[in-house]
Amino acid sequence: GIMMVVAFASLGLPGLAGFWAEFFTFRGAFDLVTVWAAIGVIGIVATAGYILYRIIQSMFLGEYDESKIAHWTDMRDGQEKHEPTDMARFEKLVMWPLVILIVLLGVFPTPLLNFFNQFATEMVRRIG
Repeated sequence: GIMMVVAFASLGLPGLAGFWAEFFTFRGAFDLVTVWAAIGVIGIVATAGYILYRIIQSMFLGEYDESKIAHWTDMRDGQEKHEPTDMARFEKLVMWPLVILIVLLGVFPTPLLNFFNQFATEMVRRIG
């Protein structure tokens, strides 16, 4: 759940916080260098396909294969090996507010964009 939301946000899927950064970057790039912007969009689509197909499939939806994770769960100093577990409660307590923020900024980006627009406008005014 949480890992998938974060992975999708880093891909820039619509409805999540990462989308707006990619959208405005490529919107500006298409006006200046259309060919390079198109190559960038193709790269993002290829990356999204790779992450969705390979990483999510092998990490979360595939069969459990102990040989793939043995080095992560092998304890040193003679301790016994532990099976992989889900996140602890305190980890979820930290992560869920971040996931909620990722979704909120993806759906309602205007307050944050307006906040940063004030600073960007002032910087352009001072420089130019």
